[in-house]
Amino acid sequence: MKYGTYFEFSSNTGSRLFLMNGPEKYQMFTLLGKEFSFDVDLSQVGCGLNAALNFVSMDEDGGLSQYTGNKAGAQYGAGYCDANCPRDLRFINGKGNSENWILSNNDREKGYGGLGSCCPQMAIWSANKMATSMAAHPCQRTTQEECEALDCSGKYPVADSRYDGECDADGCDFNPYRQGNRNFYGPGKLIDTNNKFTVITQFMKGDDGKLASIRRLYQQGGQTIANTDSSIPSVDGNSINDAFCVSQKKVFKDPDYFNLQGGLEKMGEALSKGMVLSISIWHDDYANMLWLDSTYPSDQDPLSPGVSRGPCSPDSGKVEEVRNGQANDRVVFSNFRFGPLNSTFA
Repeated sequence: MKYGTYFEFSSNTGSRLFLMNGPEKYQMFTLLGKEFSFDVDLSQVGCGLNAALNFVSMDEDGGLSQYTGNKAGAQYGAGYCDANCPRDLRFINGKGNSENWILSNNDREKGYGGLGSCCPQMAIWSANKMATSMAAHPCQRTTQEECEALDCSGKYPVADSRYDGECDADGCDFNPYRQGNRNFYGPGKLIDTNNKFTVITQFMKGDDGKLASIRRLYQQGGQTIANTDSSIPSVDGNSINDAFCVSQKKVFKDPDYFNLQGGLEKMGEALSKGMVLSISIWHDDYANMLWLDSTYPSDQDPLSPGVSRGPCSPDSGKVEEVRNGQANDRVVFSNFRFGPLNSTFA
């Protein structure tokens, strides 16, 4: 996937693809108690971009049967949603999202309508060659829902609060750099992003059958590599689980909207009901992707726990600079595998 596409009279930056099951339906994945693996080459994805792989609770047919105004459906890529309740979608539930449209302050090609599209999101992979994160984003509902601007989680550019909606826009995340290991991931590091590698994500059940933890493994150079342990005092472990999420929110002084929205239990409900695979490469006109690969919030002390998320400059990721200087950046996702635990890698 290439970030920029240019034609004689027009251009486009950023793209999103979905895995289909035939011409009219998305492929659905029930992930609870299973694992998902893929190969990725990020060697040409620099600071300010996010090469992302997500599972989201979209309708299998893209909303075609549920909304009478929807004449498009999955075959046209309709029905997208995530836990940030995106408002930059042109059509939501069969309606044009043009009413109360606001142009972006930072991106001449982007804007936000009066509606958003919300659903649980398992952000398996948010990354460029400098930093990576995985995050679980539960919602109160386990299906796609329309929201109005002031009730949408995340709800930028109206940024009075990210925490009034029914989804956890922040999520409970594991970013190796943010958890204190500066030498685990990046060019020439243990996970060497100069070369292709394999990402394995396991969704572990507890004795009660509910989601107990989200585990990460890597493979590169013939070796299987466990996710790094957190080195932040009082935030232990190398996977996303209840104890990790509670302690991380407390130590990082982040609002614990994750547990308010149901935490791992609610995330597990979404994983068990079927989700759609979405891959994308995109820029961030709101925060310049600093939340992934730099100091964020940028006005805070980078030495404070949780503020440093990657080695990129706080001045990186500005939309026009990314669009003009990184149009040829590209990511290669390949070799998708899905199945029982420990079945997708040797």
